[in-house]
Amino acid sequence: MAQLLADDHDFGAYLKIVKSLTGGGMAGPLLYQTAFNAYSAVTGHDLPALLASADRLAQTLADDRARVLARHRQKLGETAPPPGTPPSALAQLAGQEAQLQATVADLTRQLAERGQQLATAQQALAAERQKAQGALASYEVAQAAAAAEVQTHRQATQSFLVAPSSDKPLTTNQQ
Repeated sequence: MAQLLADDHDFGAYLKIVKSLTGGGMAGPLLYQTAFNAYSAVTGHDLPALLASADRLAQTLADDRARVLARHRQKLGETAPPPGTPPSALAQLAGQEAQLQATVADLTRQLAERGQQLATAQQALAAERQKAQGALASYEVAQAAAAAEVQTHRQATQSFLVAPSSDKPLTTNQQ
């Protein structure tokens, strides 16, 4: 900024006079009239020349601001850098962030799909276990019934076919 003021010798010199007089306690219209009288006495320039110099300085400041803002947008990755210039570190990091966000979104989607597959597999497993338990329970009931039937018939057979006084079985074919 100081360099920009120094480049325009006319208005820059006038501003130095104003600042010097302000430091001495002067203010208001008297400050600017005194500064202009001193400036005009040294340079020989009139008021229109001083104001034209001020306009040139204002334009220089505006141009400098536009240049700085353009460079700032390039650094942020909002605009492309000049050809042959690599993207700024900020632009590279923003690109990396976007890529990682896309990767995380994809992984999140895959995780949701796998979670659904897991839930489906768990439901199928539970159903198969329930069927297996049902089959075992059915077998146990049938086996218990068969064992009870065998035991009942064995006892009946022993009871009806074995004589109570001897341990010899009764037979229908006696010789």
